[in-house]
Amino acid sequence: MKKHKKNNKGITTSEALLVATTILIILTVLALYIRPGKRVAQIQDAQRQLDVTIIHRAYIEQNITAAKGGKAIEITLKETAKCGTSGTEICKQTAQDCTGYIDLSRLLENQQYLTKIPEDPLNKDVNGTGYFIEKRKDGRVLVCAPHAEEKTKITSRPNE
Repeated sequence: MKKHKKNNKGITTSEALLVATTILIILTVLALYIRPGKRVAQIQDAQRQLDVTIIHRAYIEQNITAAKGGKAIEITLKETAKCGTSGTEICKQTAQDCTGYIDLSRLLENQQYLTKIPEDPLNKDVNGTGYFIEKRKDGRVLVCAPHAEEKTKITSRPNE
């Protein structure tokens, strides 16, 4: 009986398909879990949340100091019902003109309340920060970032 030698010099079509399918499955799973654009958006939204909290706390801290007899900083806020209303955007620290914006530069005096006025990571406005500060009908102050990427809006009071 003659034995036939098997030629093992290459891979079969089914082996190639198996390897290609496995690589495709791995790449698909990685694409679902590692989406750089989504991660960047999450990081920028986290920055927005931090910024609105810092602005809100500085404003409230200044009011507490004034209530205890300290120097009051007069900042007039518009009363609104919706985050991001025109005329309630915070003016940039480097703005040429704050007309039509809320000027919080007094919170920078002696760096007692703020060391800088934060700006939205994607803000392109020449004079505005992309953040808004408003007064509700009940007198409470709200700072918001209406241009959030992952959430619909980010506020200093999450329940509003």
